[in-house]
Amino acid sequence: MGKFVDAIPHVLHSLKVVSMKYGPRSMEAARETHKLATLYFKTSQFDLAGKHIFKVLPVFRALLPEKSVELAEAEEMNRTLEILLRAKCVSHKS
Repeated sequence: MGKFVDAIPHVLHSLKVVSMKYGPRSMEAARETHKLATLYFKTSQFDLAGKHIFKVLPVFRALLPEKSVELAEAEEMNRTLEILLRAKCVSHKS
């Protein structure tokens, strides 16, 4: 998990640069945001992963082909996060 955690600040910096160059709603920024969401997911930071995948999906849905692997991966992460975060809410209420 250490290498994933170490990569987060680098991807955050890259996202900032890419967003400034191409715009925060560009495909380039969406791809960097997807990388960041993946790192947060792999480090069990599910709230942050969800926050970022939520930003990615509208761009991917608008600009990628319906059968795109990239879109499918983002959709799958979103579904998994919904389940994990729902389970987290239920366990806190118990």
